[in-house]
Amino acid sequence: MVKLELIALCLILATAFGTAADQSRADGESITAVNFEIFNGYEVVAREVLVKFQPFSTPVEINLVKQELDIDVDRAVGGIGVRRFRSRSKDVAFMVNRLSSLSIVIRAEPNYILYSDDEPNDPNFRELWGQKNTGQFVINEVNGIEKFGDPGDDMDAVPAWDISIGSPSIVVGVVDAGVDYNHPDLAANMWSAPADFDVRFGTDPPIRCLKGTHGFNSINMTCDPMDSSATSHGSRCAGTIGAVGNNRLGVAGLNWTASIMGAESFQTDPNTGADFANIADSINAIEFTIQAKLAFVGTGGANVRVLSNSWSVRSQGDFNPPETFQFLREEIERAAANDILYVTSAGNRGGTERENNDTHPSYPVGYRLPNVVAVAATDNEDLLAPFSSYGPETVHLGAPGVGILSTARSRMRNDYFATSGTSRATPQVAGAAALILSRCALNTNQLKSVLLNNVDPVPSLTSVRHKDQQTTAGS
Repeated sequence: MVKLELIALCLILATAFGTAADQSRADGESITAVNFEIFNGYEVVAREVLVKFQPFSTPVEINLVKQELDIDVDRAVGGIGVRRFRSRSKDVAFMVNRLSSLSIVIRAEPNYILYSDDEPNDPNFRELWGQKNTGQFVINEVNGIEKFGDPGDDMDAVPAWDISIGSPSIVVGVVDAGVDYNHPDLAANMWSAPADFDVRFGTDPPIRCLKGTHGFNSINMTCDPMDSSATSHGSRCAGTIGAVGNNRLGVAGLNWTASIMGAESFQTDPNTGADFANIADSINAIEFTIQAKLAFVGTGGANVRVLSNSWSVRSQGDFNPPETFQFLREEIERAAANDILYVTSAGNRGGTERENNDTHPSYPVGYRLPNVVAVAATDNEDLLAPFSSYGPETVHLGAPGVGILSTARSRMRNDYFATSGTSRATPQVAGAAALILSRCALNTNQLKSVLLNNVDPVPSLTSVRHKDQQTTAGS
């Protein structure tokens, strides 16, 4: 595993290429999202399963199954032929076991819970050590460590901006807790639908998204991805990717000019304060970005090329094999088929027996898919952050993730605050990918190759370096 540096990408650009209340749903039903069960060591949504039936199964057969399982909610999930069942009375283990025994069922899974992992004149730019490290003082609010950084231990964003500051033609989907699209440092860089269009999940009725909308909320199935979380998690990711640069306001994202699409699937647990989602809502959020891209194919109206995903499934016990999370894997593969890079966080399990993703995999990091880039967090001395997970086989690179200042919801903390986590490192890489695409016509495989083969090897990450990295890659 090595550290991402934009100056190397800069050279490529220049030379090689030119318990809570139910959540209301559109159909009047509701799905409880905060009542959990434990299934094989993982938190899952209570009384819910995801199921894919054989193509030859008939409506009569499916209805008999629904009656047996006492199903009161049946909805489509993503674009992979999956249904989301909720039972009035059956628990997850019973439903998974019963469905898995039926010849008309291809696969049944729980609905797993996910958790969130030329210089500009912007006045707070001097605090963005990840973009330009001058040795400034940084506080890691996670462990209370305060220290000055090592000058130059950053992403070398400033030289990269001499070549490109981004492009509105490249859309980055933020699959997270929504984005404050009215934030004064984000509004100008939000994607807006160029015309009305429909999205459809399976055979469910289509959902009409109007011209000028900025994405999707898969919790309530509307085309309004406004950040409603208590932590401002999605807005912070968006600011790192594309806060408006050189506008004499706040901070600058890696892309001064961008198109950020909100794909909301996370909400805040009022009991713990943690942001969480479930597999079904996250699959639908990813599916929206794909369908929006397809709706405007040929026009450039929604050229989604990168997804930023600062979250993962957290195991409460022994880990399960990769096939446990097959439906999320299939949706990420569907993104790959539509030329979309999937950037995800390594997780925040540092200092525990589960910090190595190779031996104790978290997902989606553990999928090892060709369009996935997994990101660990580094600090301002080029050290692996103490909270960061790693994995020589599964985690590709590190990026700044300690004390990262970014945009917050406009009603929070004067619009900006600094936090730490692999959630902060992930949008650094997603933003870098968009910056490359602003100058280079690359497919997803080429884009991933440029990212992974033009990095800065650092001694502190040598022992956890990803096997695909080139040790000679430089800055």
